[in-house]
Amino acid sequence: MAWQRSGDTGATYPKLMAARGDKSADERTINELAGFIWRLSMLSGAHLTDYVLDVGTVEMIGGPRTTELVRLAVRYKLLTKVTTDHGPSLKLIDDPDFIHLRSRHDVEWGRQQRADTRDLALIVPVRRRDGDNCRWCGFEVVWRGTKTKRSGEYDHLVPGEAGTVETMVIACRG
Repeated sequence: MAWQRSGDTGATYPKLMAARGDKSADERTINELAGFIWRLSMLSGAHLTDYVLDVGTVEMIGGPRTTELVRLAVRYKLLTKVTTDHGPSLKLIDDPDFIHLRSRHDVEWGRQQRADTRDLALIVPVRRRDGDNCRWCGFEVVWRGTKTKRSGEYDHLVPGEAGTVETMVIACRG
């Protein structure tokens, strides 16, 4: 699942607060800039763009204030101008204390893991081969009930790749 997270101190993040001293800023500027950046981060998280947004998306969010908001965000290092295969784009700051997004790779790997552990053509032969014993410690795993160190799960031997009967094993959570 894609997600966007803001740090607990994101509302007073130093680079955001620095914009307060800009000569064009007024009492609304910080809230407007914060809302602009957070909305961009939500779109990036939802569409798995890894912090990078095309100019059209930025203009859609910024509306008539796009030029000023981008100027402030770039000046205070909340956005960086980049060029992608699709042309000019803007990249959001990647700082977990402010904004953190799950990467496209992490989201896709999570989806692959879930698909593999629900695929009976994979898990039935793996369970037949390994029984209910952890491949790593040999303890018998438990499949039902409260999750504990003895709970069973399927482990991929080659992270990042789709599982096969040869590359998946039974493991305990411990």
